Amino acid sequence: MTAAPGFASPGVGRRDAEVLAGAAILLVLVAAAVLAPVLTPWEPTAVDLLHQHESVSAAHLLGTDHLGRDVLARVLHAGRTDLAVAAGVTVASAVLGTGLGALCGWLRGPLPAVVLRLVDVVAAFPFLVLVLAVLAVTGPGLGGVLLAIPLTGWISYTRLCRTEILVLREDGLVDAHRVLGLGGGRILLRHVLPHALGPCLVYSTSDFTGNLVLIAAVSYLGAGVQPPTPEWGAMIAEGQHYLDRGWLPLVAATAAVVVAGLGASLLGDGLAHRLRTPAAGAAA
Repeated sequence: MTAAPGFASPGVGRRDAEVLAGAAILLVLVAAAVLAPVLTPWEPTAVDLLHQHESVSAAHLLGTDHLGRDVLARVLHAGRTDLAVAAGVTVASAVLGTGLGALCGWLRGPLPAVVLRLVDVVAAFPFLVLVLAVLAVTGPGLGGVLLAIPLTGWISYTRLCRTEILVLREDGLVDAHRVLGLGGGRILLRHVLPHALGPCLVYSTSDFTGNLVLIAAVSYLGAGVQPPTPEWGAMIAEGQHYLDRGWLPLVAATAAVVVAGLGASLLGDGLAHRLRTPAAGAAA
């Protein structure tokens, strides 16, 4: 049976399994976060100093932390924050970067040159340093994180989308559509940009993982999501001080970050081998 255009035929079963496994992991995590009030009766910020560092029990399936808060409730509610913020900043970075990359690959003149110089300037600084610099201006908190990451994370999408469009311009696709009498805007939006979106989609899965870890790292440093809002990085920072009395809060939060990253990585790896646009193949 001939493989459908745009898809790879070798190892299709294994790649499908990776996509399904990654999607299933992420869906389970999202469902657990959304259904957190149903899955556990405890409030994630409810302090109970009479039940500090309790071990696993029927009442507290993952025990309690140093303030007597239910660990399972905090992990599940923290997933709402971390997954939503990671997805939001990834989408924002992808939309901004892909749009600028499409313009830089399609247009000629001063605008692409200015954007590419800006890309070089932003890329010259370590990503985490730039994020912390923006947070230093905006102040710690969720709003600063939502602003900082897209402002610094768009450059990879811009470079990738621009490269894909330049490759498509060289293989005769654009000329063929111009011969048919199509306008430049229609060619870009309907025939060029869709081919360039495949590699950007694949990259967004690894970017999601990186953003998830970055959000946890920034909160771990105290510059991200602020207490008492549950957040995985903040839970790790708190839990490391009480390892001698209870290790479950730290391990549970760390495991949540690892599992979410694993799901996104499996999904991206499977998509990378399943999606085969001409531009992706040429760029590889």
